[in-house]
Amino acid sequence: MLSESSYGRIWQQARRKALTSAQARSPLAARPYDLRHSGVTLQLNAGVPTPEVARRAGHGVAVLLREDPRHYRHPYLADPGPPQ
Repeated sequence: MLSESSYGRIWQQARRKALTSAQARSPLAARPYDLRHSGVTLQLNAGVPTPEVARRAGHGVAVLLREDPRHYRHPYLADPGPPQ
């Protein structure tokens, strides 16, 4: 099992290899958990029905809809607009 510091170091090395230098300097997928939010955002932006996105994310629809919509928007994917 990897320690948290080892996991983080390996993740950062993988990011540098997989992303452009500009992307690697950005907050894009800074942590593995960020991929979860990006995945939800991509699915919602692609028109996947909200109940299916919620199911895939392990949420109920009410939980997904209760989240701040900006939480599931990444600056590289979509402009969430001003806070409501």
